[in-house]
Amino acid sequence: MFVHIALVAAVPVDLGDIPSVLGERTRMRWRGYGTPIHLQLFLPRIWTPQKKWPLVVFLHGAAGNGWTAMNSQSLPRLLSRDQSTAANPAKTWTLEFGGTRYANETFADDFNFVVVMPQSDSSATSSGWNRGRLLEVKSLVNAVVDHYSIDTARVVLTGQSNGAVGAWLFAIHHPELWSAVVPICGASPIHPPIVAEHLRGVPIWVFHAATDAHVPVARSDELVAAIKAKRNKTRDKAPIRYTRYLAAPNPVDPAFADFTGHASGVPTAK
Repeated sequence: MFVHIALVAAVPVDLGDIPSVLGERTRMRWRGYGTPIHLQLFLPRIWTPQKKWPLVVFLHGAAGNGWTAMNSQSLPRLLSRDQSTAANPAKTWTLEFGGTRYANETFADDFNFVVVMPQSDSSATSSGWNRGRLLEVKSLVNAVVDHYSIDTARVVLTGQSNGAVGAWLFAIHHPELWSAVVPICGASPIHPPIVAEHLRGVPIWVFHAATDAHVPVARSDELVAAIKAKRNKTRDKAPIRYTRYLAAPNPVDPAFADFTGHASGVPTAK
């Protein structure tokens, strides 16, 4: 397991505070419930409360229950000027795949979204994104909207792997919250036609790789087909997009090296 050594506050600060460094993920806690929710918050380098900002809600996969795993890959790793880990001390993550370089040291500087990355309740299910935890995250999102000058017309929900499972579930039960839903290499715990019924009018962009050996791409194929069929039948004009990669990298954490093609989040961030 990677040991995270990038610039995340060693002691979490309370949600509502302004991070001491903008353009850098910051570890926080939110005390909206009896047990605090731990999270990371990213405010853009040019953030100011004088304007409204789009928000990304990112749900990590089952392997991301600890900060070290969450920050070793995907979007959270990119939201730092120091992308190093114990396994790779280079400050810039230089992952290359298919002749393309998928990370750079200026990603965080140029990413002009507020991002909230909550920790799941890993004791509840394999991923922790059950309905009870998602209700807590819903309240957390409302608190982020209140504290950090968020444009409520631009709130995007995304998740990777088991985080995508959580994203589908979250979107189904609270479709009114989202301007778009972006599941990455995941599957829905709900039957695809039911998903299609509940997500009427919600823009959706699905990412998955044909080479994914951990979550079969057929799971996303079925969801996209059901949503497209429903929208064609009801003349729902909300966009449904599907980026189906021919191949994707393996996860960078060596503990999950056998999850062939499961790192669709890497080219997605690019």
